[in-house]
Amino acid sequence: MSDNPVPPVTTTMPPTTTTPPPTPAEVIDQSKADITTDVAAVESAASSVVSAARAQYDTLKPEAQAAFHEMLNTLEARYGSDMGAIHSMFGAK
Repeated sequence: MSDNPVPPVTTTMPPTTTTPPPTPAEVIDQSKADITTDVAAVESAASSVVSAARAQYDTLKPEAQAAFHEMLNTLEARYGSDMGAIHSMFGAK
């Protein structure tokens, strides 16, 4: 054995910090922010799809455009639905 004793090892643990859980208001605010971000992304994507569809529609001959609207009219009559927004997107009904 050695004449030099080994000094005791002391360890200091850093203080533990805990983050408190979010409050209900914080959860609601974060949820609103997430939803707003998602809505903006969907609107942007939908806008791109509408623009692309309109560009393709504009390349059709007038007869084909008329046939397209006639098909929409048939679907509306057969299924009792209103596709006015689609008609409007591609020109007046």
